[in-house]
Amino acid sequence: MEHAQIPLVLGGSSYDRGRQHGCALRGWIRESIARWKATLPHEYQLEPEDVIERFLAATDFMPAIEAWSPGVLDEIRGIAEGADIGFEAVYVFQLLDELWNNSQAILGEHCTSIGAARAGEGRALVAQTIDVESFRDGYQVVLHIQDSGSGMQAFLVGSAGGLGFNGMNSRGIGVCCNGMLQVSSASTGLPVACVVRGILEQHTLQDAVSFVHRVPHASGQNYLVGSPEGVISLECSANCVVEIRPDMSSGVLGHTNHPLRTNDLLSWYRDALKSNDPHAFVVNSRARLSSLQRQLDAIDDVTVDRLQDVLRSKDDAVHPICSDGLPGELYAEYGLMTFAATIMDLSATPRLHVALGPPDRAPFLALGFQ
Repeated sequence: MEHAQIPLVLGGSSYDRGRQHGCALRGWIRESIARWKATLPHEYQLEPEDVIERFLAATDFMPAIEAWSPGVLDEIRGIAEGADIGFEAVYVFQLLDELWNNSQAILGEHCTSIGAARAGEGRALVAQTIDVESFRDGYQVVLHIQDSGSGMQAFLVGSAGGLGFNGMNSRGIGVCCNGMLQVSSASTGLPVACVVRGILEQHTLQDAVSFVHRVPHASGQNYLVGSPEGVISLECSANCVVEIRPDMSSGVLGHTNHPLRTNDLLSWYRDALKSNDPHAFVVNSRARLSSLQRQLDAIDDVTVDRLQDVLRSKDDAVHPICSDGLPGELYAEYGLMTFAATIMDLSATPRLHVALGPPDRAPFLALGFQ
């Protein structure tokens, strides 16, 4: 499948941007949501509309969205109307982590994130593999948001019909996300996609950190945030936010999909730690983090080219950082793969490097703001 216009430029009000998105990618959005719905009976043993109805009845995220990300619901309404799909389906389609966190299945988004601050240079690099369900492959998009009110611009990498999995703004603020299903979540609070949007509305690293501390979190998530001022990881759960700062000597951070600092752990994970019998996805997360740390320790100078090599790496056949969802990889058993890879070069002139697919076979494209 050919990719959409890269990037897809969206301007005007929140509703206008959503409607432009929905109209421009109507066919892709309808196909992608149909594929998503087709996976739900297998996951939940319910018909797709029943899954959506039960999820909406069991959760209440809209008050937090209206309080902290007031334009997001208008944008989702615009996407739904532009694509000619019901609002409820498009709304739930955004709530990837929240749907997983409110199900009985222990299954989630599995990504590998890196942050490196360039000491004294006023520059940071933030990188990530975006690992989600294989049905999304072929629907990769880069949204170029142009906010007519604030003048802020942002790139968001995601799938057609979505708000974006990660992104960066024209002020040099970038954010990558790692789901953590081992920590407490809630049926209320601000969903991950909305936290990402809120971070990208900030002007400084401290503003972004303050925003993450202030909002109520619906899902367990690590937000690796960078700017020309530096990088920081924020491990978030429904009950607390724990900061992780890079080692002073290296200036480098790495994170996968298990908590490193927070103690707000679910009982099943505490029991697994005591018995030393963690879930398969925790084994996978630890293996990817070990590979990441080993490769970063061997690099004298963290550059965009070096980070591309790390994101392409397959040094563990079962738990590679870059997963094509091939037989033998753990991801293949669960229908997951590396959907995209991003490197955000955060400076006075920020630049996004993005591979729309597994980066061992998809080329990196470089995008900058005008």
